[in-house]
Order: sequence, then C-alpha cells, then structure tokens
Amino acid sequence: MEKRYQVFISSTFQDLKNARQEVSQALLRADCFPAGMELFPAADEEQFEFIKTIIDQSDYYILISAGRYGSIHPETGLSYTEMEYDYAVEIGKPVIRLLHRDPFNELKGEFIEPTDNGKKALNLFRSKMSQKKLVKYWSVPHELGTAVDHSLRHVIKTKPAIGGVRNDKDHNQNVATNSSAIDASAIAKEVTYAQLKTKMVPNRIKLGRSMHRQRTGQSCDLCRSDGYITIVEQNTKRELNCPKCSDNGWISKGVRSY
Repeated sequence: MEKRYQVFISSTFQDLKNARQEVSQALLRADCFPAGMELFPAADEEQFEFIKTIIDQSDYYILISAGRYGSIHPETGLSYTEMEYDYAVEIGKPVIRLLHRDPFNELKGEFIEPTDNGKKALNLFRSKMSQKKLVKYWSVPHELGTAVDHSLRHVIKTKPAIGGVRNDKDHNQNVATNSSAIDASAIAKEVTYAQLKTKMVPNRIKLGRSMHRQRTGQSCDLCRSDGYITIVEQNTKRELNCPKCSDNGWISKGVRSY
C-alpha cells in the first residue's frame, strides 16, 4: 500500500501566508499531510515546546524563508523559526530549504526586516541554510509548487521515512466513535487531515463566508466548504482557518466573490 508522509512547514507567518498556501497545496497534490503553525501560530516558549513534538512526529521538514527573521526568543536571541530549524536538524529530520532568491533587494515594507540587526540575523540564518544540499531558491510564491514537487521526490528517494498507511476500516471506526470534541493538544499531536476530521466540532454558519459566492472546482472535504473549522481548546471553542483549503472552502482555483 502507498505510504503517506507528514511534512512540517516552518516559516515566519504573516508575510508568508501565500507561500505557505502554495507549499501546502503542493504537498496535498503529492498525497502528503502538511503540518505546522496554522493550528497554533503563537510564538512563545510554551508553544515552541509543543511544536517540537509535532516536528518529532513529522517525516520531513520544510523551511520557507523570505525577508523576515521572525519573533525573537528572549533567552537564545534566535528567532523561533531558526530554533525550529535547528531542532529539526539536531534530531536528524530530512529538511527541504526554500530560500527567497534576493529578499534584501526585491522585498519591501512588511515583507522585509525593518532593522539592521534583523537583516543581519536573517543574513546569518540564510548563510547557515545555504550550506546544505536540499536548497531551492524562489522569487514569487507560485514557483514554490514546482520546487516542493522536485525536492520532495528527491528526499523521499534518498532519505526514505517511515510514513504511514491509512487503514480505511479503522479510519471509519474512528469517525463513528470520535465525533465529540477533544482537547486541542491531542489534535496537534496527530495532525493529519483524516484524524483532524474526527476531532472537530460542528461549525456555526457564517453568512459572510457561506453565501454570495460562485464557485467552481472541488469542495474541501475537511471544512465542508465553510472555509474554517472549529475545535475545542481548554473547554473553549476556537475557530480557525481551514488548514487544507486555506480559508476559501474550495480546493481548486475559481472562487469568485460578488
């Protein structure tokens, strides 16, 4: 039976949403499970320790780097993104590095570090990553799909991981017996779309998202075309952008609002 791999996506968050979406879509086309900070985007010590467990459980690690260095850890002086990267390398996780070709000259505004210290730290981080073999360079997000496709095939061939095979019988039993919500930490520890679907609570209707849209293509089977999911975290319902369709409720392009 064909294996499926979980791939952790690491990057700064706000400035690379489009890039993360391109990478996630490429992984889904390759029948892999993207995992990362969409569920838990906060940058702090507690979240970092928790994210390390997700990296542990992932088969491969992808780092997207552009013009921002990211939030700094108060003790190490490194960004949380660089700490994630160092941890993945430390535990021997196969890493794919996607570096922006020329961020200091091509990027501006919110997409580039505003301080000289930030630019210096980013440049040092880029130098560290550039010394490795699995490096691909990009300038615009739509280039990332091809870069991920080529790099993923290479790393799976040269550094095969354990992966997993879904047992449809067991999966159907899980759907039947796990329809109620559970703690969010249990979700993130096994962050695959098949498992996530068994742990969500029903969404309430959001008229602004669910009406007045004309769509073409394939609906998202995770959020059922709502564009978002609802989980329970510490007895509080939390609404999140759907990590599979990236908040538009549709897998294929062709969404038009009016």
